[in-house]
Amino acid sequence: MIVAGSDTLNVRPRVGGSRFSHTSLTVTRSFSGYGVTMLKVFSDPSPGVARSAALVAAAVMVVFAVLQTYRASGGSWGLNAVSGGEYDHLPGNLRVASAFSAVVFIAGTFILRGRVGYRVPSIIPAPALRWGTWAFVALPGLSTVANLASSSNWERFRNAPIALLVALLCLVVARSARRWETNP
Repeated sequence: MIVAGSDTLNVRPRVGGSRFSHTSLTVTRSFSGYGVTMLKVFSDPSPGVARSAALVAAAVMVVFAVLQTYRASGGSWGLNAVSGGEYDHLPGNLRVASAFSAVVFIAGTFILRGRVGYRVPSIIPAPALRWGTWAFVALPGLSTVANLASSSNWERFRNAPIALLVALLCLVVARSARRWETNP
């Protein structure tokens, strides 16, 4: 029986054919006073999981890019509901913002796909794929917070969950530790 001190157990199993290509399990047990047990599990997504997450996030971003392009070109479908009845058509400055958003979403699709090994335009350098993926974790994360703080039910109950989903999918892609050296 151990009365005081600590034990650490590190286990690194290789799990073949599962969702995780590498799992590191660290168990730390401290024996002082009442005794505290902590369990920390760290997982790196397998290439298949990272690719699936990238494709789903990219598909959502393409849908948003198409919608922003439609609005930037003067379309008004759904705009009245989204703006809370404030706009029937977007003014010029918001059209420019919509066009910029569409460009950012399209850039996100290239960055996410490039991060998991799909062929992307050669003008995107490798560090931009790594750091850009983390930027696309932060952007939808901030969007989630902003949408939750909104007074619009539309933003809180539709936009916030979608932004959170995209942020989590981008996090899976960003956490994929595999270095992609070839394009399929």
